[in-house]
Amino acid sequence: TWASPLITPESQTWLLLSLFIAWCWGSDLLLRTKRLHGAVGLLWTTAMGLILFGCLIQGQLGLGSGNAKWLLIAKSHWWILACAGWILLLLTQIKPIYWKILAILLVEPNAHKSWHLIRAILPWIAGIFVLILQIVFGSEEGIGKMQPVEGIKTFSALLLAFGAQRLQAKRAGLDDAYRNMPGFFVTLLMGPVILFIIFSVGLLLAVRDHSPVFILLLLIIPILWILIPHPLGLWDQARLWRRILALCVIAFIGFFVWLGLAPETVPRFMFPQSDRLMVWAQPRIFDSSGYQFNMAQKFASLGGLIGQNRNLFGWNGNIMSLPMVHNDFIGTFVMNRFGSVGSLLLLGLQLLYTGALFAISSAINDWSKSQNFPEQRAGVFLAFTLFAVAWLFLAHWLIAWGNVLGLLPVMGQPMTFIAAGNSHILFFALPCLVLGLGTGWIGCKEW
Repeated sequence: TWASPLITPESQTWLLLSLFIAWCWGSDLLLRTKRLHGAVGLLWTTAMGLILFGCLIQGQLGLGSGNAKWLLIAKSHWWILACAGWILLLLTQIKPIYWKILAILLVEPNAHKSWHLIRAILPWIAGIFVLILQIVFGSEEGIGKMQPVEGIKTFSALLLAFGAQRLQAKRAGLDDAYRNMPGFFVTLLMGPVILFIIFSVGLLLAVRDHSPVFILLLLIIPILWILIPHPLGLWDQARLWRRILALCVIAFIGFFVWLGLAPETVPRFMFPQSDRLMVWAQPRIFDSSGYQFNMAQKFASLGGLIGQNRNLFGWNGNIMSLPMVHNDFIGTFVMNRFGSVGSLLLLGLQLLYTGALFAISSAINDWSKSQNFPEQRAGVFLAFTLFAVAWLFLAHWLIAWGNVLGLLPVMGQPMTFIAAGNSHILFFALPCLVLGLGTGWIGCKEW
């Protein structure tokens, strides 16, 4: 299997060396320029920890399988992480002032009308173009093995944050700039939010994968939660929002109770992949359709405390027969190969990563309160964006672990930075990491 020129030991060595140099060089530059303080430093450190973990796990999958197929998957994962490292290395050279200018341009209502037009129409064009490509040339695997739906998640976080910032300004009585604009341009400001969501849902249905729809709908609840406090401290004005949130939470919990107790009564139009509900609710009854689910839980339980096989890069064993072990069920492989200790270490890194995003979101919101109106709008927008992004990361990791532990119906979502998902890293993980770093640098007084 080592005869393939694509996976020679020399090529893998150079690839891993490139990956190592990119991320270490970036760390060195950020340390020299004092841009790894506080939550930003925690975000960068945990990101590197997750990337190291992902490289190790994919390497174990490849080297312990005895099959060139898995080595190619591992090499592809290393390659995309190396590319991400070099891209971030270039972005570290951008001064914080330029990140702030870009954020202001995204939400500034007093910008030139031509910029309003570009900002409003561009999502429409992108949405229509991608939707047509997916319907005509795409499949469940995406377009040319790339999943545009991963970019939809990032855009959805940005657009929800844009709408939340606009609504927050209106509640605070700071929407004069919008009110004085012609109605046409007001429509263009809010239109992309509505239309891009329509295009997103259409794209998700086109690929026949409904788990991203679940993630995007789940994102509405935390956005409502962060919108509840009135910007002027008028809690009486927030009663309606509290009631809406309570209804959403009750409906969400009730829906899952319904799924768990009586999955056979769920209308097919609400959940076309009903077999996954049956397997999740009653795994012992549906042995044939639940083969993958039951198999994953069995292999996960064999891992014990420190893993079934303690020999690093040794033989993986029968777990390689589990379908999608490198992607949707990577959590099973982690628990089987590295045990509960390795799984808890990985979970700790994931929680620290999202905690850093929440901390940066809170910090940029506090920073914006002492700035003038353009910076205030940009700060609130970025705070909402990072809040949404952090919840998206949590949702992905919840689904990935839920596949293994039986917490949720089986949904095909990768474990960010760990699973082999090039589109997920390129269109979701990397842009969201850049958003977190750039936002943290905006409030930095040094450099």
